[in-house]
Amino acid sequence: MLSVNSLSYDIDRLPILEDVSFSIPTGEKVGLVGANGSGKSTLLKLIAGELRPGRGSVQLLGGGSIGYLPQIPKIDGAATVFEMLGRGARDWSTAREAIELALAELSTETDPSDEMMDRYAAALEAFEAAGGWAVEARIEAIREGLGLASIPPDRPFVQLSGGQKTRVMLGTLLISEPVLILLDEPTNYLDLPALEWLESFVLRSPLSMLVVSHDRRFLDDTVTRILEIDPRTHKLHSFPGNYSFYAQERARERRQHEAAFQDQQDAIEKTEAAIRKLDQAASGIEQETIHFHYRKVAKGIARRATVQKNRLERDLASEDHLERPEADKPIYLEGIVGAALSDRRTLLSTEDVSVAPGTVPVLEHVELLIRGGDRIAIIGENGTGKTSLLRTLLGELEPAAGRVYRAPSMRIGYLNQELLQSGSAVDATVLESVLEIDGRNETGARNLLAQFHFAGDEVFKLLRDLSAGERIRLELARMAADGANLLVLDEPTSHLDLPAIEQLESALQRYPGAIVAVSHDRAFLERVGFEQIYETVDGSIRIASRLQTTVAGGPAIVVES
Repeated sequence: MLSVNSLSYDIDRLPILEDVSFSIPTGEKVGLVGANGSGKSTLLKLIAGELRPGRGSVQLLGGGSIGYLPQIPKIDGAATVFEMLGRGARDWSTAREAIELALAELSTETDPSDEMMDRYAAALEAFEAAGGWAVEARIEAIREGLGLASIPPDRPFVQLSGGQKTRVMLGTLLISEPVLILLDEPTNYLDLPALEWLESFVLRSPLSMLVVSHDRRFLDDTVTRILEIDPRTHKLHSFPGNYSFYAQERARERRQHEAAFQDQQDAIEKTEAAIRKLDQAASGIEQETIHFHYRKVAKGIARRATVQKNRLERDLASEDHLERPEADKPIYLEGIVGAALSDRRTLLSTEDVSVAPGTVPVLEHVELLIRGGDRIAIIGENGTGKTSLLRTLLGELEPAAGRVYRAPSMRIGYLNQELLQSGSAVDATVLESVLEIDGRNETGARNLLAQFHFAGDEVFKLLRDLSAGERIRLELARMAADGANLLVLDEPTSHLDLPAIEQLESALQRYPGAIVAVSHDRAFLERVGFEQIYETVDGSIRIASRLQTTVAGGPAIVVES
């Protein structure tokens, strides 16, 4: 069992985690959530031993080891699939490499020296001590169990897809035989088949797991408890149940906090009114008379006022005093208007289009029709041409065959993966990036940016310093400035924390125009209300009939044949 006790961690005296305590019993799957920058990855690194806490302790009761899959694993670019898996058994892998080196040395000599033979014998002894050929058999069994048997073991790891890399890294952890696995955003870069496989793996595994993820459906299907790091207090709160239950409990607690805060404010207002009344009474008596008795009464009234003031100050400074709850700040897309908002005219259509980012088409015979108000989602495995299809629709990539029709009145707002992943290296400010769209005056631009939560000096932030969530908000503001009436979104929830995802969903739910989105986020697809789901498969695109709930609780795509 994992036991974390009073753990605290600071960076340059700034608190990241404060007095964090929790435990994970054998076999429990726990989700870890919180806004970006709240300390989730830091907590995993502290548990894995990659960082040392300022205070507190991490214990693995009962012995064993911890397997850690970081968000961005360190990878040797030349490593093969087999070598990556073998790193799960470090001593064995080192001994195996020593044997190969010794054999290579022996092969160059017709009369090997005693030193060469001794090196080979020592390597062989270390190899046997580390498990010998039984470890290699276990590697092969795990490789097959993870669905990697079809991938040649000598294939370079860097050539694998995101889902395949995740499986190999999990295999590396499993070979090390941990009792607890830490997963930091394992669903990033996974397509739906890989995501569903990972859910199945987590559910079937007998190991304890602590998972950081922004995929709400994944958390709903796999964990039985949610740990939340509060970015303001740097403390950790535990909620039983999956993510949906946690969200309900947080909403209930928020309502209670708001009600208690209002009661507190009412009580403060009444106390302040009583103090003012006492002060006025004391002052009035002193001004109206010089009689000793009545001035003594006035002093008594003033003392009562002072006592109440001191009590109020103590109450305001106490730990029981409630801070004002943070208000939700919705994003409004009403500024993004156009003909698509008022009728069902055709905005974009394709006729027998072939999509070819290179010399060979990845999609052929594409027939799509997008009208005002449509909500169309495109899903499919990584590498099947989804982003290339969007680029072809936008005109960034010419079709290899066929024709794309774009209505003259259509203005496209495009949110692409590259922007969200890399941000901007341009030394421009948020305000300048909006002013360059339509040249509106600074006051108009600042009023527009305020709708997207860029207020005050935030409009002077440099683009390169923006978080992923801020880049999303800025791009939506730029779309509003440009009068976009068709939103094209490529994996819009990637790299966003849960509050930012839910904020984006809320904005899109209220937006009445047409939306085309590539996404693997099943909760996002459901909450925004995409009515048409297309899938890229086997070099073509076909419509999926509906999102259907599986036995495990997650949606499955049912494709019409």
